[in-house]
Amino acid sequence: MLTRRTMFIIILASTLVFVALAMGAAAQTPPPSSGDWVISDVTVYSNQRIDLDGDITVTSGGKLILTNVDIRFDLFGSALVSVEQGGTIDFQGGSIDYATDNPMKYPPRFLIDSPSTINGTSISNTYGMTIRSWGVVISNVTFTRQTESLIDVRPMATSRADSPIIIADNYAPNGKSSALYCNITNFPGQTPRLVIVGNEFKNVVNSFASIRVEADTENGEFIVKDNTLDTISGDGFVLDLNVSNLKLRFDGNDVENVDGDGVRMLLEFDSIDFPGIDSLRSVNADMMCLRITAANEFMENQTFSGLDLQDGGLGGLAFTGLLNASIIDSSIDCPNTMDFTIARSTVDIFRTFHQQADASVSNPISSITSVKSVKITCRWLNEMPLVNRIIAYYSP
Repeated sequence: MLTRRTMFIIILASTLVFVALAMGAAAQTPPPSSGDWVISDVTVYSNQRIDLDGDITVTSGGKLILTNVDIRFDLFGSALVSVEQGGTIDFQGGSIDYATDNPMKYPPRFLIDSPSTINGTSISNTYGMTIRSWGVVISNVTFTRQTESLIDVRPMATSRADSPIIIADNYAPNGKSSALYCNITNFPGQTPRLVIVGNEFKNVVNSFASIRVEADTENGEFIVKDNTLDTISGDGFVLDLNVSNLKLRFDGNDVENVDGDGVRMLLEFDSIDFPGIDSLRSVNADMMCLRITAANEFMENQTFSGLDLQDGGLGGLAFTGLLNASIIDSSIDCPNTMDFTIARSTVDIFRTFHQQADASVSNPISSITSVKSVKITCRWLNEMPLVNRIIAYYSP
């Protein structure tokens, strides 16, 4: 079933198709009988199969618009679908695969250097989609076979951050390396926006993280919501954000069976708009289920609700640099280790299940308060004076 956000993307893309048809109805570049398909005009095809024994290149000023088109490559090596700066592709539905299986026919690659859309397309597998431009939408794509690598977002400094990059509602059941890697660097005076929502990535091997976002820039807005990760060699989600003016939303995500942290955030900022997390399931992480570190400044008044953190090898959650944080209506249960690890933070816990809560609390300003009728034990670190090691215990 298409989500509302996918339907919006389809409607928007369809509008662009109609505009392109009106602009370029007189000019078409048909697929060649052999060799590369190079498009420098407006070329539109729908509801057919196209066989190619070369690459696809859309040059500056070119537009390739395909609706329900099945592309079949038939060449040795890895076919390349490239969009040069000033070009555009708009793929709606259809599929991309090889005409025949052969061990010398490798998965196709994508190099996208200009605003483009791939929506609702079935892609057998890929050696990687490299996105080097803002205004790119990859949505509702199904990768049907084991992917060598998936989506690599590295916008060039010459690309204006006027439109977001959107990675939404994609499904990849098997991956050989990171499903999604994003690196956002050096966009002074602009506000890069990255949207990662509704994706499902499973069985990712040889990975540092299934979804990893790194940023080092002046301003940035990041939305990571409603994604599902399962069986990951490495970390689940990693957000390593050095952004002076940072806006972050991270809600509704689900991660299970990872060899590292379920969720790890390292945030460095001058100002931050991050209200907390509304709903997170992080289960069976070899390390920490949820780890958040404010590297240089304190965050204040974040609320974490609907957390389901279970069976973390190093614990349930670790907070560093969070003041007046609240955990509400959650379940945290790591029976073999610390449920809570608190440093340079003050945390209040309400209506949250933790049958035997072990808390590691360090640094003079740190405290943890639990409003629940359970036994709480604390391990105090660094022999801090007792006055600086506050723990409260209340019955309902």
